[in-house]
Amino acid sequence: MAVHLPDAEEIRSIVREELRLALAELRKASVPDAMSTEQAAMLAGVTPKTVRTWVETGALSAHRRGRRLVIRRADLEAHLAGSPQRGAAILSSLTSRPR
Repeated sequence: MAVHLPDAEEIRSIVREELRLALAELRKASVPDAMSTEQAAMLAGVTPKTVRTWVETGALSAHRRGRRLVIRRADLEAHLAGSPQRGAAILSSLTSRPR
C-alpha cells in the first residue's frame, strides 16, 4: 500500500490554512484583551508550553503580573497572522522528519 507524503507546497498550504482558521477563531471568540498562557494556547491550538516558548524566544510579547505571564490578544493575533519565522519553523519541522 502506497502512502502519500505531502510535498513542501502542500505542507505550506496546510499550514497557511490552519493559521487562517486559528486567526478567524481568535477574532470571533469572546476573548479578553489580556489572557493567560493557557487561554492563549487554547485559542492558538497549541500547548501552554509552546506559548511560553514563544514568549521566551521573543516571538510573542507578554508581560508579568506577579508570577503569571499575560498575553495581549492583539499580540497573539499578530503572532498567528504574520510570523514568517513561525511559519518557516513549522514548515522546517514538518519537512525535516525522516521518512
